[in-house]
Amino acid sequence: MDPSTFGVVHELAPVLGALLFFACPVGILWVVKHYRLRMKELEVEAQLAARSDARMDALEKRLTNIEGAIGLAAPPVLARGREEHAELMEAPATPAQSVRQR
Repeated sequence: MDPSTFGVVHELAPVLGALLFFACPVGILWVVKHYRLRMKELEVEAQLAARSDARMDALEKRLTNIEGAIGLAAPPVLARGREEHAELMEAPATPAQSVRQR
């Protein structure tokens, strides 16, 4: 290091120390508040997802009851349940895939 820069380093050391001393609590508070806010956001998202799932189940049950009351057979999608909806939403197999399966 150049001897002429030692004077600048000695003058900046207290300033940098004070900046570090006062910036650490602010940084810690920011991290804590940000973490709490993010946790609240995730809780709200989870509650909304649970409500929408419960609402969808209630609608499917109500539709099944109405169809049973008027004498219609329940569609296969509703009779199977939500777990098998994913199978029904898959794209049909391409010719190359159907050849592999044989």
